Amino acid sequence: MSVSKNIQLFKAEIRSIRFLFLAILFPVFLLGKEFEVSIGAIFHNDARYLKEWVDYHLRIGVEHFWLYDDCSDDPWQEVLEPYIKKGVVEVFDWSATRKRIGCWPQIQIEAYKNVIERARGETKWLALIDTDEFILVKKKQSLQRCLKKYYEGADAIYVQWLLFGTSGIMTTDSLLKNMTSCARKDHPWNNVGKMIVRPEKAIFEMMWTVHHVPLLPSSKWFNGSGKEVFMANNNMFFTSHQESHIRINHYFFRDEKFFREVKIPRKLKRDMTLEELFQLHEDCKQAKNREILHR
Repeated sequence: MSVSKNIQLFKAEIRSIRFLFLAILFPVFLLGKEFEVSIGAIFHNDARYLKEWVDYHLRIGVEHFWLYDDCSDDPWQEVLEPYIKKGVVEVFDWSATRKRIGCWPQIQIEAYKNVIERARGETKWLALIDTDEFILVKKKQSLQRCLKKYYEGADAIYVQWLLFGTSGIMTTDSLLKNMTSCARKDHPWNNVGKMIVRPEKAIFEMMWTVHHVPLLPSSKWFNGSGKEVFMANNNMFFTSHQESHIRINHYFFRDEKFFREVKIPRKLKRDMTLEELFQLHEDCKQAKNREILHR
C-alpha cells in the first residue's frame, strides 16, 4: 500500500474518532443551565408595584422569576399574566405554608429554601430579594456582564442595601422615578443586604435568615465591590458600605400611603416600634441618590 494511501486512511480514522468524540460530548454540552440569572421572591398585595419591579430586572439582564404569593387578595394575576404566558414568571401559592408556620420571617425563609432547591440545575445565579428591592449594577452594564467580569470566582455575593425613603410623595406607581431621598451610606441599616447565590453551593436546609445562606465547604462569599468576605459564627458583619460594582436599592417605605397604611401596622406586629419606624423614616431624608434613573 502506498504512503499516500496510508495517509488518507489515517486521516479518515482521525475524522471518525473526532466525530465519535463530538457525538459523545454533544449531549453533555446541552446539559448547561437554562438561565444565567434568576430571581426568587415572595410577595403580598404588591400588584401596584410588580410591573415596574419585573420590567426593571428584565432590562438589566434577569431572565426568570420564581415568585411566591403570600395570601394576596389584590389583582396581581392581571399584572403578572403577560409574563407568565411568556414563561418569564412562575408563581406558587404559599398560603398553605403561612397557615402551617404562621410567623414571619420563617414564612419567607421557607420560600427561599424552596426556590433554592427548585433553581438547582436551572440557573447559574439566583438573587433572593424582595419586591421593594432593586438590584443596581454600576457602570451601566448588565447584571450578567457584571457577574462574569467580577464574580466568576464567587459562589455567593452579599449585596448591601441603600435604604430609600418616601421623598414626601403620598402615592406613586413608580418608585424608581420618584423616590430619590435615602439614608446616608454609613447608616447601620445599609450594612445589611441580600444575596445572589449559585444554588448548588447553598446548604438551604441550614438557612436561618433571609439575608444569607450557609455554603458548602471551600465556597467563597464576595461583596458588592468584588472582594472576598468571610462569615463569622454563621453570620455576616460589615463596618463599611461596599458597592463598587453592585448594590440593592431598598424602597423600604415605598410611598407615604404605603408607609402609613401598610408598613407601620405590619412592622408593629413583627419587630419595630412606632418610634423606631418614624426615626428611620426621618433618617431616609438625609441624602439623595439618583443613580438608578440612568439605567
